[in-house]
Amino acid sequence: MYRLAAMVKYSASGQIQVIDDDGKEFWLRPGMKIRHMHTSVVNGVEDMISLTDLNEGGILRNLLIRYNQKLIYTYTGSILVAVNPVSGLANLHG
Repeated sequence: MYRLAAMVKYSASGQIQVIDDDGKEFWLRPGMKIRHMHTSVVNGVEDMISLTDLNEGGILRNLLIRYNQKLIYTYTGSILVAVNPVSGLANLHG
């Protein structure tokens, strides 16, 4: 399972506190692996082939960032990845 952390807030004596993309803070358990992500994924990229580290965490984070920006189409080379933009219909019968 990946937990996409946007920023490390505190790190000392083996304890690491991170802030996720929703602004929630949490502590990583001792021994949990974290992976540094290249700055190319901070704002999201249209073609993920340009990501320095093309791995599951980087792909998921890039898709999340682009989805939050209402950019549902993303490429990986010649492959198009589309994230379903469907959302709930409030007051459908109102």
